Amino acid sequence: MKYLILVVIFALPVSAQVYKCEENGTVTYSQTPCAHDAEVTEYSRESVDAAPTMQNAENTAAINASDTMDRIGSSVKKRDMTEKINRLERQAARQIQQRDTEIAKIVNRKGRVVRNLAGNVYEDSLNSDILAVTTLWNTRIDATNRELEQLRAEYNKL
Repeated sequence: MKYLILVVIFALPVSAQVYKCEENGTVTYSQTPCAHDAEVTEYSRESVDAAPTMQNAENTAAINASDTMDRIGSSVKKRDMTEKINRLERQAARQIQQRDTEIAKIVNRKGRVVRNLAGNVYEDSLNSDILAVTTLWNTRIDATNRELEQLRAEYNKL
């Protein structure tokens, strides 16, 4: 932004022409012609020729600013994605722990089953519960892992 302001400030006097006037043997320079035979000096031509250089400097400054903004945007996006990946990894670990805790509770009840017909029916019910809990949590864990893989792939593209 500083460069753009400097370029604009220095570009303002570029359009002025300097006239060389000679009166009574004295040479003077002015922005307005002092006589009909006043000459445009080299200073004017240099200033006019310098205008494209100033424009190039302005364009370069704008390109550099744009590149800097792109790098900052990319860094912010990477940081946000890293935070999201870390959060999802913690979530997946918690889900695995919750699944294992629920299965352990059911298995603990299974150890107290009496070996008779009612006990066998109850044990089959507990096995069904273990299967249901495993299916439920594995589905949640798989969804979290898929989201993690997508984020990691997107992160690697940056």
